Amino acid sequence: MLEIFILIKLSRKIHAIAEEKGRTGSLYVLLLILCWFGGEIGGAFGGLMLSSFLNGGQEPDMLMLYVGAIAMAALGAFLAFTFARAQPALDPEYTEE
Repeated sequence: MLEIFILIKLSRKIHAIAEEKGRTGSLYVLLLILCWFGGEIGGAFGGLMLSSFLNGGQEPDMLMLYVGAIAMAALGAFLAFTFARAQPALDPEYTEE
């Protein structure tokens, strides 16, 4: 549940960044959501593989799976924001502060 609120807050921020640069904010929100869930799935899989390796093939540690998922989701959000901030403004009179 907390994850949904975080994603909503981040979506508003990335939308504002895109709008300031004269770009469509909805596409950057979509990018954020795809990076978040893609990172989360990849991180969960990585955590599962690492946990299985460290436990000698026994039952995986769910905490490691969850930590991997959240860490990679955060990395995905960071990459989406980095991409949004790196885009040039469409307005030629825009000056970045």
